[in-house]
Amino acid sequence: MKAGNYYGGKDFRVEDVPDPVPTDGEVLIQVTSTGICGSDLHEYRDEYPAQTDMPPRIMGHELVGVIAGLGEGVTNGLKTGMRVGVNPLMGCGHCERCRSGMSYLCFTGETVGIHRPGGFAEYTTIGQENCYPLPENVSDDAGALLDVYSCALHGLTRLPVKPGDCVVVIGTGAMAIAFAELSLLSGAGLVTMVGRHKAAVETVAGLVNVVPVSSSDQDPVQAINDRTNGRGADVIYECVGGTEQTLALAMEMARQGGWIGVEGVHTRPQSINTINALLRELTVTWFYSHGRRGERAEYEIALDLMTKNKIKPERLITHHFPIEKISEAFSVADNHTATGSIKVVVVPS
Repeated sequence: MKAGNYYGGKDFRVEDVPDPVPTDGEVLIQVTSTGICGSDLHEYRDEYPAQTDMPPRIMGHELVGVIAGLGEGVTNGLKTGMRVGVNPLMGCGHCERCRSGMSYLCFTGETVGIHRPGGFAEYTTIGQENCYPLPENVSDDAGALLDVYSCALHGLTRLPVKPGDCVVVIGTGAMAIAFAELSLLSGAGLVTMVGRHKAAVETVAGLVNVVPVSSSDQDPVQAINDRTNGRGADVIYECVGGTEQTLALAMEMARQGGWIGVEGVHTRPQSINTINALLRELTVTWFYSHGRRGERAEYEIALDLMTKNKIKPERLITHHFPIEKISEAFSVADNHTATGSIKVVVVPS
């Protein structure tokens, strides 16, 4: 089969590799759509060390596909020909963290695209418990965004939005849009998206009907104060990460006793005013991936919201590339200011 093997940095090579074979309890997936995640781009930019020291590897954890084969011991009703979304997180299922719904922190867990081959290939394998059948009204492209919405749902699990809250989302990527969309769904009274580039933030804010603020032509802290009569935002979701000092910005926009949730992966140390945070009694919490909300997987909840048309993921997808052009796909995703990309999807040829 063809695969976009990743050798580190910006080095992708489309190569022929052996077809994977499902082991006991696994299914063979014919991949139909895989999204490029912001975390993939951090590695692509060399903003943090590669997540494995054994190149090459097949990245891609935002994937959907069709079951093409069953290993021995598959017992949960999965059948060949069935379209499925793939939850990329594989915990052991037995440790304290897995039992408490935090399988994403399992000490022996694996992640598709990091510890085992991902979706930037024609086929991959996955455990049966990680497959979620897709209804007809959830497209392959929408299914590829289940991981994005699952992460945003996890953020709102750890830092909920209350009806009437003033919410600020920092960022203009797919994750930021998901946070804005779910904040509105949770009853937020006002949602503002803050971005650096005016055209990008206005375009993205228009997708979910929230207020845009561009830091290139106005002070975002002052803009939030103006919209809240000087009170500040109740909840701020930081969805940028990287090298920007966005944590400090988020804390400046928060009201007294406000909450900041950090989804973005910061690859440089953040400088914050701890005295100001202390005197205003701010709370900062971090979100990492997704797990369970009560007895339900957040991945399953995201799928349920898509099935009921509560969220509209297709509008986030701006570009499709065949696997033969995976290098171009990453370049377009990386240069989003110039290309206008939000979510770039790689599909089989």
